[in-house]
Amino acid sequence: MHAILFELKRAFLATRKYLDERLQKYDITLTQFDIIEFLAKNGETEQRVLQLKFGITSACLTRTIESLVTNGWIEQYESPRDGRVKLVVPTPNALRIVEDIKRYEAFDIVEKCFKGFSSAEILELETRLHHLAVNMGDKSINTYR
Repeated sequence: MHAILFELKRAFLATRKYLDERLQKYDITLTQFDIIEFLAKNGETEQRVLQLKFGITSACLTRTIESLVTNGWIEQYESPRDGRVKLVVPTPNALRIVEDIKRYEAFDIVEKCFKGFSSAEILELETRLHHLAVNMGDKSINTYR
């Protein structure tokens, strides 16, 4: 493996581990948080849109949605227009947890990840990582831009 690919993987795994550890006290995984944060911003959403947005398999999304429903973070129901389409919406508990995590965790997480980086370097890194993802065929949508 090329050294830069190793470092990219290493940075991803370390960041993922750190984020999961920070979210553990809320009894939620990073993937679950990503989904409820998206739903908090966008409201009722077709389940298939989440699959496209996050670039995850149908099976993985189904398991994650089931867990979120069981834990009371989201509600899932059939579309009144098309029974084949499943819709999901965040619960009031999900909206509260998103706000709590943003309020109490986000700043510390960003500070830890980008310690020693200038604002320009962070922006450049974001641009380069986006370019890399596109080169690799990723079609997910960055709603943070």
